[in-house]
Amino acid sequence: MGIESPVHFPRTRSASFAAPPSTTLRPYPQISRIPIELIQDIFRRLDPATVLKYRRLCRHIAVALSDPHFAILNLNHHPEKSTASLQSYKLWFVWPESYQAAYAGRLSVNELKLGWKGIKGSLPRALGSLKSLTILTLHENKLSGPIPLEICSLVNLSILHLQGNKLSGAIPSEIGNLTQLTQLCLQSNKLTGGIPREIGKLNKLENLSLNCNQLTGEIPAEIKGLKALKSLYLEQNMLYGNVPSEIEELGSLQILCFAHNMLTNLLPSGLKKESRVWEILRHQGFR
Repeated sequence: MGIESPVHFPRTRSASFAAPPSTTLRPYPQISRIPIELIQDIFRRLDPATVLKYRRLCRHIAVALSDPHFAILNLNHHPEKSTASLQSYKLWFVWPESYQAAYAGRLSVNELKLGWKGIKGSLPRALGSLKSLTILTLHENKLSGPIPLEICSLVNLSILHLQGNKLSGAIPSEIGNLTQLTQLCLQSNKLTGGIPREIGKLNKLENLSLNCNQLTGEIPAEIKGLKALKSLYLEQNMLYGNVPSEIEELGSLQILCFAHNMLTNLLPSGLKKESRVWEILRHQGFR
């Protein structure tokens, strides 16, 4: 047998698999050169619940999506997220301020009742733009942070329930502006500082609940201004000093709780013996 000659395959040119010459490649335009208006027009179509996560893509996009004008564009494109629904309310509390303001501008409500809804976040400053509010109840949620001063501009409020959250900081002295309040419930939070003297301006207040916080200082004598007060809960704080004798002037008072503070247990001499207030305090260990 003869020796077979090897089979030779034709050589292929590697150039046929190579990328086109570099002269034909066009680089992608830099994102920073894309007009802000174009970015906003593209992203406004995305759901308001998810669009803001794209701010992490780059600084230029973050600027475009953080613009208050974009918040309006986005909500205009999704009117169902601009209505007074629980889903949109929950978003409201975690949105950045630009969205909070844009959303509040669409609301026209007299009552905002959102207790026990599992809402997280902080109290929006934009609440202050809801000037027609008469009832604001956000109790037993997971809200944190301070009470914004803007809430104290809601001069038509008659009921304010913020209890059972994780609110911190001081009770703003501007709370005295809410002269239509009949119920002020701030108990079971992490509020600090003293009871503001301006609280005595709330002459229509019937229920004041500040218990189970971390309030310090003395009970202000201005409390005598709460002429309509029926119940006063101040227990489980760190209040000290004497019980003010001015409390005797609260003729409508029926419930009074001062226990578990650092108050002296001596009743003020100004209190009339056998009065309703005297009897209530004696049952709490005062004498």
